[in-house]
Amino acid sequence: LFKKSRILFGLNYCRRRIAKDRKAIIVEGQIDALRLIYEGLNIVVAGQGTAFGEGHVKELVNLGVNEVFLALDSDPPGQEAAFKIGNLFQKEGIETKVVNMPKGHDPDSLLREKGIQGFIEIVKNSHDYVTFMVQHQSKFLNVNTPAGKSELVHALSKQIRDWPDSVMVHESLKKLAHLL
Repeated sequence: LFKKSRILFGLNYCRRRIAKDRKAIIVEGQIDALRLIYEGLNIVVAGQGTAFGEGHVKELVNLGVNEVFLALDSDPPGQEAAFKIGNLFQKEGIETKVVNMPKGHDPDSLLREKGIQGFIEIVKNSHDYVTFMVQHQSKFLNVNTPAGKSELVHALSKQIRDWPDSVMVHESLKKLAHLL
């Protein structure tokens, strides 16, 4: 049976390389994954749209992944998915980076416009997940006021404290304090 929550599109092409390099690039769509794999970037998988869940994370953790790059669409649903998916990986102690996709782009359109080297450059300039958390959640709060900043700090520190890995929690809280 096809189970959306268990299928990582493109894993059949990239399993060996992901296990060897211990890193993966996560994209939203099948076309994004196929185009990147076709261009030779064979550490890419897609989670069937924004429905990426714990089953997908476990599949990559079982391959020994210790670093992921979330190259999701720049639209609001893609950014919301990056916030959710990043949290799932951080809970597992996986170094998570969020690719700062240019406005109006997804990996496929970016690849067509800038080529594979342009895409790789953008991946290299990814933000760590805690920095992304602050940027993403700041869009919904007025962080120029003490009350808004306090709300942001409380919400993000609560999320970080829910991660089971104590080192990940400690270092992420230090990063959060530095950013704010």
